[in-house]
This record gives sequence, C-alpha cells and structure tokens, in this order.
Amino acid sequence: MRCVKIIGATMVLSIIGVVKVVQDACALVVYALVSYGKWEAVEAAHAAPAVVFALTTGLLISFWISCPANE
Repeated sequence: MRCVKIIGATMVLSIIGVVKVVQDACALVVYALVSYGKWEAVEAAHAAPAVVFALTTGLLISFWISCPANE
C-alpha cells in the first residue's frame, strides 16, 4: 500500500511539473511573439498554446521517425 502512495504522489508531482513547464513555454512564446514578431499581446496569448503544441508534436514525430534509423 505504501508503494502505491509513493507512485501516486510521484505521478501527481510529475503532472504538476509538466503543467508548469507548458505554462512557462507558452509565456516564452508570448514574449517572443510580442518582442520579436511585433504581435499584439492578446493575439500572441491566443496563439501561444497552438505554437507550443505544434513544436512539441513536430519534435515527437521527428524523434519517432529517427529512432528506427539508429538501429
């Protein structure tokens, strides 16, 4: 029973950490779009989650494609 509690607590903390990383990534994208792309802050805030999702998906797909090539 103790092991289940430890695993559950680790999972909860991991999920909290992932959410924080995604929030920070969105904030960084908003900053980059406003500073370097001359976007309005509201438009950048609406576009940031889509940009982070697209970058993450592209990175995962490239890792998935390149993995069999290394064997």
